[in-house]
Amino acid sequence: MYLRLAHASANTIVVCHLCKHRMKIEHIAVWTLDLEKMKSFYLKFFDLKSNEKYYNPKKKFSSYFLAFENGARIELMHRPDISKFIEKSDSKLGLTHFAISVGSKEKVESLTLLN
Repeated sequence: MYLRLAHASANTIVVCHLCKHRMKIEHIAVWTLDLEKMKSFYLKFFDLKSNEKYYNPKKKFSSYFLAFENGARIELMHRPDISKFIEKSDSKLGLTHFAISVGSKEKVESLTLLN
């Protein structure tokens, strides 16, 4: 299980730093306009391993998880409607969230009680 930090408050980050248990970055998620081009870049320059492309036809959402040898992963994500919105606004592509592995669902729940 992992604790997902997206637009996290400073208090949430402090809770993670106070935890004495072994944690690791589970994955970092990145929105991209060109999923295949971004995947090729990371595979070529960082020697990562990729899963098969995930596609959700209802949401038109596509993603890859690219894994480092130590287990940390990058999730590359694309969705046409989000990409078009970003192109027409002041919003940016790129880092969306990062997830910290804490070991179990129960540990995630106990950490949320500290806040």
